[in-house]
Amino acid sequence: MILIRQLVVCLFSLFFLIGTSHANSQQDVAHFDLTKQKTYTIAFSEHSYPQQFVNEQGLPDGIMKDFWLLWAKKQNVQIAFVPMQWEETMHSVINGKSDFHAGLTHIKKRDEFFEFSSQIFPQYSFIYLNKSLPQFADIQGLTPYKVGVVKGSSHINTVLEANNKIKLEVFESRTAMYDAALNQEILGFAELEELSDEYTRLADLNALFPKYRRVNYHIGDYSAGVSKGRNSLIAFINQGIEQITIDERNAIESKWLNLKKSDNALNLAFTVGLPPYMDYSITGQPQGLYIDIWRLWSKYSGLKVKFYGDTMARGIEQVKQGNLDAHLAYPATAELDGELSSSAKVYALHSQFFISSRLPNIRHIDQLSGKTVGLFRTSPYIEQLQSSYPDLNLKYFTSHLDMINAAEKGEVDAVVTEVENMKVKLVNTHMQSLFYLLDSPVFDIDMFSLVATKNKDLANFIQQGFDQIPLEELKAVEELWLSNKVNAYFEGLASNLSLNSVQRKWVREQPVLTVGVTSDWAPLEFVDEKGQVQGINRDIIEFVADSAGLDIKYQVYENWANLINSFRRGDLDLMLGVSTNQGREEWFDFTDVYWKMPWSIVHQRSTGIIKNIDYFYGKNLAMVKGYQLIEWFRTNHPMINLSIVDSVEEGVLAVQHGLVEGFVEALPVASKLTTNEHIVPLSVSVLSEIPTENNRIAVRKGNHVLKSIVNEGLNLITERKRQEIFERWFNVNIQTGLDQRFVTKVAAQFGAVILLIIVVVVFWNRKLRQEVSRRKALEIKMKHMATHDELTGLANRVLMKSQIDSAIAFHQRQQVKLAILFIDLDGFKTVNDLFGHDIGDHVLTEVASRLQQCVRKSDTVCRFGGDEFVLLLTGINNKQEATFIAEKIVSMVSQPYQVDDRVAKLGCSIGISIYPEDGDNEKDLLKMADNLMYRVKSSGKNNYMHR
Repeated sequence: MILIRQLVVCLFSLFFLIGTSHANSQQDVAHFDLTKQKTYTIAFSEHSYPQQFVNEQGLPDGIMKDFWLLWAKKQNVQIAFVPMQWEETMHSVINGKSDFHAGLTHIKKRDEFFEFSSQIFPQYSFIYLNKSLPQFADIQGLTPYKVGVVKGSSHINTVLEANNKIKLEVFESRTAMYDAALNQEILGFAELEELSDEYTRLADLNALFPKYRRVNYHIGDYSAGVSKGRNSLIAFINQGIEQITIDERNAIESKWLNLKKSDNALNLAFTVGLPPYMDYSITGQPQGLYIDIWRLWSKYSGLKVKFYGDTMARGIEQVKQGNLDAHLAYPATAELDGELSSSAKVYALHSQFFISSRLPNIRHIDQLSGKTVGLFRTSPYIEQLQSSYPDLNLKYFTSHLDMINAAEKGEVDAVVTEVENMKVKLVNTHMQSLFYLLDSPVFDIDMFSLVATKNKDLANFIQQGFDQIPLEELKAVEELWLSNKVNAYFEGLASNLSLNSVQRKWVREQPVLTVGVTSDWAPLEFVDEKGQVQGINRDIIEFVADSAGLDIKYQVYENWANLINSFRRGDLDLMLGVSTNQGREEWFDFTDVYWKMPWSIVHQRSTGIIKNIDYFYGKNLAMVKGYQLIEWFRTNHPMINLSIVDSVEEGVLAVQHGLVEGFVEALPVASKLTTNEHIVPLSVSVLSEIPTENNRIAVRKGNHVLKSIVNEGLNLITERKRQEIFERWFNVNIQTGLDQRFVTKVAAQFGAVILLIIVVVVFWNRKLRQEVSRRKALEIKMKHMATHDELTGLANRVLMKSQIDSAIAFHQRQQVKLAILFIDLDGFKTVNDLFGHDIGDHVLTEVASRLQQCVRKSDTVCRFGGDEFVLLLTGINNKQEATFIAEKIVSMVSQPYQVDDRVAKLGCSIGISIYPEDGDNEKDLLKMADNLMYRVKSSGKNNYMHR
């Protein structure tokens, strides 16, 4: 059979002539008279599937066969294909035995021997990777691995141009390279878009080296080649190439590159390597937030979807060529040519500053003045950064990996990039500790589906499908994929009001609301040291305003009475924290209740516990002027003497100096007051007899449209959101020192003895600062002691279990693995018995140090107890990575321990469990690793074992 096939090939080489009989050849004849040549011989590779190869019938086939047949027809000439081995094809052209080469990649090294035609097709080159390897964004991460290439192929040059540190192994043929890959002699090899279907074990090769794990490392020109000096022939070849349309080329490519669309589905391109939004799973299935969003689209539109993963550039090109219907998500800010248009909005991303851990305590961008900040050259917010922060030195990158490497080397001080994807990249590269995230500024990027401009009907159909998806289902999908709800787009959409036409008109005409607040009513509302309004009420009204698309202007007042009077004069649109009564309803309209606020009484701690309100009968209670509760006390408890003050500060002063027995204030405010340091310690009592305050928002009288908008905004505030706001403002740090105005008021009231008081206050305040600092340091030390081993400084059992639980939650979302290594020292009891516990402790400390040297900063080392240690390895891809660490540990622990003039020797037994194969919770993973460790002990020790 082989002889017959070779005979067929030879006969074909001599007699396979193709001609065309089209007229219109006058121009061709005039052009160099090259049509007079009887036949053009084309050097054609036998084994370069799908570009050029010999099929089972022994005939030339593939992309280039179809292309040159079309070219011959356009040029009205005859051609003959001459199949041969790859290296022979080039020698045949160089030596003049063939007129031109069917197609080869244009690289610099070949310019010495060939003249090249214009581009026939773009040539995409890939490194196909063994699926056991981690995911790589580009070729730079492949430096430690050996990559296979075929002798004489362009890959030899293009791979080394992309990364000159890669080790290449050259094979005589594709078959030999494929065999080595299946035998795992190499973990990667360079190839084109399709593997050869002539290979008998192609299915096995595709399974071990799946397409979704390949890395596109080079895009070049695939062109015809002629021997040097034959410029007339190149011109003639180019003349024919120019006559072949884009649609004709696309049709040829689609036939051979498995790009034929499904007629009964929407065919979607997506970009590989952008988790958690779009990527392939470890089993080769499309996955991610965008993938699930489009599956919802399919559910509600009634049309199936098929996903095709590739690079961003190739995906876009396939949509342009009509091979695929749409790209599922593309930045709206990116430049588009006239061939493509944005369709439905799919999502919105957030980019923020990731600050290098080398620069702790950065809280604002101004602190980065003069520092180097990395970002992608395609980032849509470059101009905004340059104009808002001109003192930043911007450095541009093309991949996350380059950014991370630059940060690790100290070449950049921060990077600006999309938050969720960067977090995954940091986990995958084991660099979680390299950065910390800055809360602001936040740069929003809208993501739209992308379709061919001419396909307007499809764009409308896609939009209609998205319009049908319930927001609650989109929120549920989003929650599965994001690590932090702060970045949730659909969660934010749920907070937007759906205004009617009257409300929208009102917002357009009056987009800014004037809101009155008091300056010192923390934590409800107050002005901070930067002059910014803060507090619970501020968060409430900002939420409402954001949901309605309104802006807010704050008007600040020193006390409650002045605020109410200003509202009555019509100076304000809104004020918060107001309750209804008959007198106020004459001046105000009120929204629904947004907060039920308990009242409390602030008093000196020495008073003890106050259980009933009648304790204050015959005594003085202070209240702020304008509080509705004043009338309630006068009506229901006339035996209590009320002292009306202008502000919270005056009420506290009155209690401090015994002028009143107590000060009535809202519980959050009272709680905040007691956390501050005072000369006289304060306490708070909450009495059930005092009615709860129903807090509402006061609206300018008669403004019914604004009232309706605010009420609808308040209804959007969930109980969870209320709780978040509440907890935010009750997480109060100790404030040391006394306010200058406070001391001044004391001085004004006590006149002659003030100098003595100030001396005492200053001395006491200095002692107080020292005491608070000491207590804070002690608190930090106690927290560390509670979670760390005292001898080694490693994490203890409590912290390790917490770390494992947190890691499992994160790895479950990202579908990556983690490993638990349970380590027991072999021979440690002998060391203790021979040398004593002091030396034993020294050895344990040295073991701890060696273990830390074996792992990354992102991993956790724990002393579990006695001579047992546990390691948590995060973001691993397979068991081999864990066993590599285990081997390293066995080697390191087995090295001698020199203590003074004595030498101790140890070994270690290690059990390895992997999430999720060996368990999906902390208890099962530790149990499995512990059991495996004991099996090592019983089978000879000083080794490791996994299931």
